[in-house]
Amino acid sequence: MLQAKSPLNLSSGLAFSESAELFDELGPVFLKTRSQMATGERKQEQGREKIADSEEVKPRTKVFKKFSVSKWLKTQVLLDVSEMKACLLELSPLEFYNVSSIALIDQLSISQEMFLQSYENYISALKDGKVPEIDRKIFSSVATVEPEALYAEEVQPGRWMAKLAKPVVQLQHHRFFASKIDHKIHPMVMSPESIYWGLQFAFPQIFFDGSGGSYTKTSDESKFPNSALFAKLLKWLRAFSVPTTFVWDGQKISSPIRLGKECFAWIANHPQLKEQGIKVHVY
Repeated sequence: MLQAKSPLNLSSGLAFSESAELFDELGPVFLKTRSQMATGERKQEQGREKIADSEEVKPRTKVFKKFSVSKWLKTQVLLDVSEMKACLLELSPLEFYNVSSIALIDQLSISQEMFLQSYENYISALKDGKVPEIDRKIFSSVATVEPEALYAEEVQPGRWMAKLAKPVVQLQHHRFFASKIDHKIHPMVMSPESIYWGLQFAFPQIFFDGSGGSYTKTSDESKFPNSALFAKLLKWLRAFSVPTTFVWDGQKISSPIRLGKECFAWIANHPQLKEQGIKVHVY
């Protein structure tokens, strides 16, 4: 389970010492005459108004600075269920988290069994010649070997969302577009004609720490353990998948998107490939 961030302190009341300091700025009040007393009271009233204004406009709250990442490394792949199981076994121990929706805090974690079941449903549909339904929670999740890279933030009473504190491996459902204009394969294009093709895995090369205000390369695996996770994933994919060559209108089209070797046995059933007259060159 993710560690819950302590609730923001939205209390805006000023401490006695703070209000005293504010009154000190008004200058000493000498109550020697009635007029001077009235003047002092007016100044005190003005001071109280200033305090009220400061409370209304600038409530005291703890601010958690966000970070940003850039220069993504990405790989897109369609694996058979057996290959996905073998891949996760090689990468374990790792954990998946739902970062796309609000949920109960104990439902932000995604077990490997849950992940594999959703992926198996996806592949089974393709094998049966059907366009699969996408489980957004699974296909837009993140993977990490460092649970501290995320935290849970309560956004509604009893409803939480997983937030990132450090770089993680981000997953997205992958679709590619086969262009009739340039006869090229364009990864991660979301259009009605795009073809479902597994997952995209991505990891950033640059990390900006909002709290420290510094840029850091994520290649240091001691500071960014998920960098090692992504490198291990790429190594496994190079061994057990291949760049895909498509055959379209009698021409071979090479692409960087990858296909698991076990998929060659059934990839001809892919409904969207059949619909667009695209075949996969079998090695």
